Amino acid sequence: MVTRHVNLAHVTSRPPRAYLDTCIISGIAKEDLKSDQLAAVFELLRLHKERVIQLVTSDMVKAEIDRIPAQFRSRHESIYNLLEDVSSFVSGTGMSPIGLPMMSRHQSRLRAMQAVLPDRLDARHVFAAWRHGLEYFVTTDESTIVRFRTELDGQFNVRAMLPTELLEILRRT
Repeated sequence: MVTRHVNLAHVTSRPPRAYLDTCIISGIAKEDLKSDQLAAVFELLRLHKERVIQLVTSDMVKAEIDRIPAQFRSRHESIYNLLEDVSSFVSGTGMSPIGLPMMSRHQSRLRAMQAVLPDRLDARHVFAAWRHGLEYFVTTDESTIVRFRTELDGQFNVRAMLPTELLEILRRT
């Protein structure tokens, strides 16, 4: 009798996960992404459908979409609904062993991210990706997120990048 060994690590592995920032969803809906970034996003969506990568977003993106005037919202919602959803919840203050209030680990991380990123809402998006252990944070926001990619990767292990950069990584693997 011949026994076959199956590599369970390969069978049970999940695809890498990437957070899509609100600007990506809005850029698709409004068709205002740069052509190379738009092409990369469409390819990432195709790879998502083929389960090569898992694209996610957060409940915070939904809240931003809900603020868009109703007549312009449907395309944004359609794109949002194609993606997995993670929570952007930040746990509240904990209590120390002697009963004094203290900052939770998550609050501490969010504050540290807010110290790095100039926009508090951007920090909450990055926090959601960090909290859920996502491998990539995809954005076209070069001035307030991509610009700080070295700090985000070094301090929080969050790899912020443009859609074209993620696509290049996926093509190499």
